[in-house]
Amino acid sequence: MNMKIDAYSFKARYSPAVVTILPAIVLILSLKISDESWVQKLVATGSVGGVLVVALTQFASAAGNRFSDKFWPPKGGLPTLRWLRAADAGRSTAQKQQWYEAIKRLTGLDIPQTVAAKPTEEDAIIEDATRQVRYKLRGKALAKMLDLHNQEYGFARNLAGLRWTMLGFAAFGTIGCGAAWYLGHGSTWGSLINGLLLVFALSMFVWLPAYVERAGNRYSESFFSALLAAAEKNTKEKINA
Repeated sequence: MNMKIDAYSFKARYSPAVVTILPAIVLILSLKISDESWVQKLVATGSVGGVLVVALTQFASAAGNRFSDKFWPPKGGLPTLRWLRAADAGRSTAQKQQWYEAIKRLTGLDIPQTVAAKPTEEDAIIEDATRQVRYKLRGKALAKMLDLHNQEYGFARNLAGLRWTMLGFAAFGTIGCGAAWYLGHGSTWGSLINGLLLVFALSMFVWLPAYVERAGNRYSESFFSALLAAAEKNTKEKINA
């Protein structure tokens, strides 16, 4: 199990997990148990919350990938794949040609030539090319905006993958706080906060797919912008060598 926390892991994996378990944290903090100090309550909350966050962090990426695998195919695939297809009308032929040339300079892969020889391999060669470009852009200064949009897309995708879990935690937290308040072991503020979190979870459940699409489009725009910048830099370095 890799528990390394980098910027991407924090934004795309830990943040969705924390958002998902918030109702459980509110429920535990709002419970009134006799002879229990705030220190004990915070320790208990931290322990339970930590276990849930770690568990959901490991699950978030897989859930996000499953969501992505179902979400993008009906739309023609991820934008980084769809926009490079010759038949896609979303981008001009001149723009596609510029991207093809940049990809060839960086990776040596000639997408138009490959597709002309074997049309059935169009998606395969595009996926190979974009994968190689991502490797070459990773950690580069000119790809900072790409990294930020990659984190945003990862957060949106993984939270969308967890939205049923988020809704379940919100419903459980609201019911739990209501029951505890009725039995005299809860608090008004806990019931109110978890009620608001339930409304939030319901809203996010409906809104997240559209957010994933917008984040995916922003990531793709940054990807191709970084691709052109990297290809231009590579050409200048060869000329000056």
